[in-house]
Amino acid sequence: MRNRPTEYQAMKKILMRERDNGRMHGLKVNKIIQDSCAEAYRKTDEEERMVLYKQKEILIAHCKNLGESSALELLAAVGDVLNELDGDK
Repeated sequence: MRNRPTEYQAMKKILMRERDNGRMHGLKVNKIIQDSCAEAYRKTDEEERMVLYKQKEILIAHCKNLGESSALELLAAVGDVLNELDGDK
């Protein structure tokens, strides 16, 4: 059974629809997504932020041309998938 989309997934879906319909430029959509990931990172507690920091640094070190914002976005997407799988138990 699939859980309802997270706020992050719902936001991305709306933004992508706006981009696809030509109401927003793709660069603006990407900036909004990256800014929201960065803000969520800043709002996490210190212990969780340290775990995310380590994972972010590993991604940046091992993925050519992956920047900090993209690494945070990737971690947010992976976190959504893992949370969804955890909810299926």
